[in-house]
Amino acid sequence: MKYRHYAPNTKCMLVYSKCEEKMINRINEITNENKRVLVLGKKQNLDKYISNLKWNMGENLEEIAKNIFTLLRKVDKENVDLVIIEGVRK
Repeated sequence: MKYRHYAPNTKCMLVYSKCEEKMINRINEITNENKRVLVLGKKQNLDKYISNLKWNMGENLEEIAKNIFTLLRKVDKENVDLVIIEGVRK
């Protein structure tokens, strides 16, 4: 790639499961294992995450696609140890 468009310096992890409850539980487990975690999640799931830092990616695939790279460009300013991205399916 000639230009670096949206790759944050902060470590990012995508967590996905077909079972939403398992995915949420796994994200919360990872959050417990780390000091400062930022979760990027769907609006309807944000209250289920234990992290103090949660950002809304959107409510549907169209909104998430529109917002994800803008959010990734901003994560380095938060000075977190890890960013967990909630996986979504089509």
